[in-house]
Amino acid sequence: MNKGRGNGKRVIVGIDGGGTETLALAYDENGRLIGEGVAGPSNPHNVGTDSAVENILSAMYNTGFKKADAVCVALAGMDTSKDIGIMKSAIPKLSDHTVVEHDAFAALYAETRGAKGVLCIAGTGSIVLGYDGTDRHRICDYGWLLGDDGSGYRIGCEGLRKTVKMLDGEMRRSILASYILDATFSDDLDALISWGYSKQFRVDSIAALSKVVDRAAAEGDKAALKIINETSTSLARGAVMMSRKIGVDRVYTVGGVFESALYHRIFKNYLSRSRISVVQSTKKTALGAVLIAADSIGIRLRPNKT
Repeated sequence: MNKGRGNGKRVIVGIDGGGTETLALAYDENGRLIGEGVAGPSNPHNVGTDSAVENILSAMYNTGFKKADAVCVALAGMDTSKDIGIMKSAIPKLSDHTVVEHDAFAALYAETRGAKGVLCIAGTGSIVLGYDGTDRHRICDYGWLLGDDGSGYRIGCEGLRKTVKMLDGEMRRSILASYILDATFSDDLDALISWGYSKQFRVDSIAALSKVVDRAAAEGDKAALKIINETSTSLARGAVMMSRKIGVDRVYTVGGVFESALYHRIFKNYLSRSRISVVQSTKKTALGAVLIAADSIGIRLRPNKT
């Protein structure tokens, strides 16, 4: 097992710890990809600090390196300076230069290399992040309880709430209810309530239901259509606000929720009315983490694979 050098070259590692998996990329100082590792989720708010650290280390070690010359760990759930401090203390020393970052900043960095810009993430959670070249600004990034507008979790949660209203007679039942019941292995309202409040409750389990809501919306279900429209518009509203604040006319997007054609179209149309273009990010968040790590030790890395 290598411990910090790749063929005599300095090694830089970037780690993207999300709500569903953790990806680590290792590059040498010449920009050559020399290792890649994958592990389970590492958002500490969802899986706990111990499990998050375990998966971060697994992803790192799976690159073939236990240590590197610089490491950036970009994590979902880094909502406050306290969150970052906790994870800095919890993660064992992987390098003499280890940076803990918000995953959204790493994703934006992958596209702009530190220039000003705006990024929207809509996955399990959500965020609108703006960087003006000096300071960061954000909207929505307050976790599943206080924020996450337009996220997979918010869509799934609204799908559940609408289904409950249909099953208890407040709303006319539609295919949305049938799809939600199937996805949660529930036969009736009692079973659905048990599923929702079980000790196995996971934010990502709720977020996974966003695909079910999107499927119902694509088939014309009015309740599902309303959910997708309201959640996409909510995030789009924040994106426009942030773009004006930062002074840019382009917004990068990333996250599985944007794979919904309907959600993406609503979002894009809302921004276009303010003459703001939407660009799907094509670079991995882990790559942004690599670039942050490299810049932290003065290496202007030019990756051969992005």
